[in-house]
Amino acid sequence: MAAQQHRGTFKWYNRKSGYGFIRDSGANQDFFVHFSGLMRSFRKVLPREGDNATFTTLKGKKGPEAREVTREGKLERPPPRPKSSPRAGKAAEADLKMKACICTAQVLASNNTPRLQTLIPLLLKHDGLPAISIPEETFTTTRHRTQKTKKRRQLPKEEPRHEDRVCGSN
Repeated sequence: MAAQQHRGTFKWYNRKSGYGFIRDSGANQDFFVHFSGLMRSFRKVLPREGDNATFTTLKGKKGPEAREVTREGKLERPPPRPKSSPRAGKAAEADLKMKACICTAQVLASNNTPRLQTLIPLLLKHDGLPAISIPEETFTTTRHRTQKTKKRRQLPKEEPRHEDRVCGSN
């Protein structure tokens, strides 16, 4: 059978398996399409349901197959995002280091603000980041909290037990 030029739309395409079906617009017939039958326009950006295509048909082992499948019209999907530059990667790495330093300082100092003010610059400097001074206002919250001081319960002094006393005689 001679190859014929057809127009159609993708019914579906499985990216993992690398195959799918194209519905011919004129003949209302489905054609099997394998990744090997896709031309460059579909290899860069794999087809999705509803993508328009131009293709030739051949008689395959199990039925009609679409070959030389090319994209019809312009790609309507947005272009892929540009990869981040090395500089952006370094900034993100520095940001993560800074957050890690602040979290570490908070764990070490708990609610002790003066200790936090000294620990954070030390940890930043240790990680190769610029040391910064942090004003005390940074650690205060905007909502009003009542400060409750916890009184430590003092245990009553115990008298030494009889067994603990040193006896000079038996």
